Amino acid sequence: SFPTRRSSDLQVWQLTTMRGRRVDALIVLSFNPEAATLSGHATCNTYGADCRISLPAASPQGYRYTLAIANLKSGNTQCPEADMNAEARYLALLQKADALLLTPYNITLFQHDKEILHFELQ
Repeated sequence: SFPTRRSSDLQVWQLTTMRGRRVDALIVLSFNPEAATLSGHATCNTYGADCRISLPAASPQGYRYTLAIANLKSGNTQCPEADMNAEARYLALLQKADALLLTPYNITLFQHDKEILHFELQ
């Protein structure tokens, strides 16, 4: 039944690269296509956003959605500067995403067909 899941079964994906560069910061994402939401934890704070998504187009690579992210909200807990910088970069890139590719093991977000964020299943 991939990619359909009940909300209670949402998978957690670990960020591995931002714009092709390896990421050491602990940043995770959950994607709920039925509710059209993204949520997670970015180094210091939890975050959530609504997204407008298309019905997925199946391809040999996985399910590709076009998306527009709206109403991104995150907490305001302060933490070490390096973590805050990683969080700020991540949230800025997340808002620019216009497509999402979902496979059984990865989620990749794109901006204008260029990979900007890549996650692996935890």
